[in-house]
Amino acid sequence: MEAAEDFEDNGGEHLEVVPCINDREEWINVMSRWVDEWALSPVKA
Repeated sequence: MEAAEDFEDNGGEHLEVVPCINDREEWINVMSRWVDEWALSPVKA
């Protein structure tokens, strides 16, 4: 990983990579439901 090399080259000692939240199917399902709910909600003036 290029970022890990840059990190170590600049004095970093421990890089912990955290998976992106949208990498999990459960999260995608939640986001999809939120978008559907938003799209179906009445327009507020």
